[in-house]
Amino acid sequence: MRALAGANLLFFLPICSTFYPAPLDAAPPAQRRRPSRLAAARHFVVLCHDVGDAVARGEFSANNLLEGRVDVLARCLTAALWVSNGVREDATLWLCLGRDTVEVRGADVRGLNPDEKTAALFLRRALAADQPDAPPATAAAPTGKSQRNLDRLVARRRVAKLPAPPGFVVRRGERFEDRLDALGGGPYVLLHEAGGAWSARAEARDAVVVIADQLGFSAAEDAFFAADARATRVSFGAASLLTSQCIVLAHHYLDNGA
Repeated sequence: MRALAGANLLFFLPICSTFYPAPLDAAPPAQRRRPSRLAAARHFVVLCHDVGDAVARGEFSANNLLEGRVDVLARCLTAALWVSNGVREDATLWLCLGRDTVEVRGADVRGLNPDEKTAALFLRRALAADQPDAPPATAAAPTGKSQRNLDRLVARRRVAKLPAPPGFVVRRGERFEDRLDALGGGPYVLLHEAGGAWSARAEARDAVVVIADQLGFSAAEDAFFAADARATRVSFGAASLLTSQCIVLAHHYLDNGA
């Protein structure tokens, strides 16, 4: 019996080595990491208006993106970062929400899909990541608030316990003027209906492009850009296009060095 058991063991070992071969790469994990990606060279700065405090805290439903016009933010994200079957690693989107700015780096995002709902879910998670933990579900409802509404608020804010998705950074207290200065303070393209035609630029593939959301630029913003010598106004024609469509057209011109 002992001899038979030994024979069985000898027969079993080659099978194990067949199905579980030794790893060919014995390098430490640090040496097997993916190589670093390209730094973003193309920046899209979107001025977003009437963004409520709830949206800025990540308290919105991904099933109703029209509330707070989160659909516009999601479409801008998709237009700025996505190409067919991939993400632009040289592009970064900056969503200026008034008092806060959301940075989305194409080189660092993971698991992002091109549909609006997924983009909105990633934005919600990023915006909620630095918010305080939700109050206990048994807390008394505030005056004028039903317990049902409080429970909904608690459920929405539970996402705050998750970290921001890779590539998403929320910069609290940063306005669009601060962001333009932080991007180098150099010349930038201002997509404006009152601008001229797009012309060839020496730094074609590296650019800062500024655009407003569906509400356009406010009077104060127009005055700011009119007095800023760094801005070159560019228009894509007489028809009013969606902000996301303008981003796609800007990518086209920059890709082709127009």
